[in-house]
Amino acid sequence: MIELKNITAKNADTLILDNVSFTFEKGRRYVISGASGSGKTSLLMAIAGILPAFDGEIFFEGEKIDHFSVGKLRRKIGFVSQEPELGNTTALEAVLKPFDFKANKDKKPPQEKVEQLAEKLALDKSILLKKNKLISGGEKQRIALIRAILLEKDVLLLDEPTSALDPESKERLLSLLDENEYTVLSVSHDPDWIGFCDEKLTMKEGRLA
Repeated sequence: MIELKNITAKNADTLILDNVSFTFEKGRRYVISGASGSGKTSLLMAIAGILPAFDGEIFFEGEKIDHFSVGKLRRKIGFVSQEPELGNTTALEAVLKPFDFKANKDKKPPQEKVEQLAEKLALDKSILLKKNKLISGGEKQRIALIRAILLEKDVLLLDEPTSALDPESKERLLSLLDENEYTVLSVSHDPDWIGFCDEKLTMKEGRLA
């Protein structure tokens, strides 16, 4: 589904991705572990099409991604960072904002559906009316995930998705993702999350093992 060929990237004079090649298969859940600074998050950003510059090729569903086709990739992929930037709005407004765009208008969900997903992820629906600056990093992650699910993303890129969750919230997250056949590419060191995934990969000094 997603094929990487010789992905290389630098930050100033530091090599952050070193000739990474791999194929991620549709419907499988992958987790990448490794030391801080090994390139894990940078790899997710490259796949999401938001790493500023890198060399190499990315193919999505057999099509090479370039300047002209990156829009198609972004419509299919949802990237949820450790602390997503949701803007200076309420959580509900952050979830619904993408549905103002023409490409997503026909997918706009009723507020009740947003509330149902929030409750499935152990969030009280009252959080949807709070300003984003007043909610925690773990809550922001779950709000961003709700948005990706409602946008019907096929691939979820998740950076440390359980690091800020209590055991109940983590269990709810795993249960929700297990209900659907998402392709998941993630970064995590959490044993529970690693056990949930189908395949564990390791990054070291910008290389993927």
